Amino acid sequence: MASSRIRALRNVSNRMTRTEARIGYLERRPSPKRLAENSVTAEALAPGAVSGVSIPDGSILNEKMDLYWSDYAPSLSGTGWALGDGTLDAAYCLEGTLIHFRSTITAGTTTTFGSASPIISLPYDYLSGVGSAWGMVCSFYDSSASLLYLGIPSSSSVSSITCNAIGTAGVQTTVTSTVPFTWATGDEIRLAGTYELG
Repeated sequence: MASSRIRALRNVSNRMTRTEARIGYLERRPSPKRLAENSVTAEALAPGAVSGVSIPDGSILNEKMDLYWSDYAPSLSGTGWALGDGTLDAAYCLEGTLIHFRSTITAGTTTTFGSASPIISLPYDYLSGVGSAWGMVCSFYDSSASLLYLGIPSSSSVSSITCNAIGTAGVQTTVTSTVPFTWATGDEIRLAGTYELG
């Protein structure tokens, strides 16, 4: 009888020891890290930049978070086109695999204008085979007349876009030193849009 009681007490003791061990493990286990509200607003996150972060299913982190824009310097090329002392104003932001961008090139006193449509480089290569210029728009600003002319962007390569003028019946035509107007200092080429990262 005594031995049965001893065995019963040992079983209870063993169960209590295992329970205490589990409790101790739970207490020692580090708590998952969670993103505080508005904690990711100052920079675009590169893949793998954040580790050890727990994001519960269905949660919304900082639903009012603004996209962060970074400056970039597009190049101007195409037959006869050269920036010279012209100015650049361009920026982009990453949203998943999408890139949003905008660029304005303003002609200076030494900017030269070409005989073929200007080509503007993108901040990153786009995904080939998906219609690069579908989500883009270009325009040309005549500063002397304060007039804005819409254009037609087309693919030049996976890293650049050609900015064409709109011709008869809406068909694209070549932008030159005199089309869609006679270019001069202060005139602008504008290109903006969204595309899928290559």
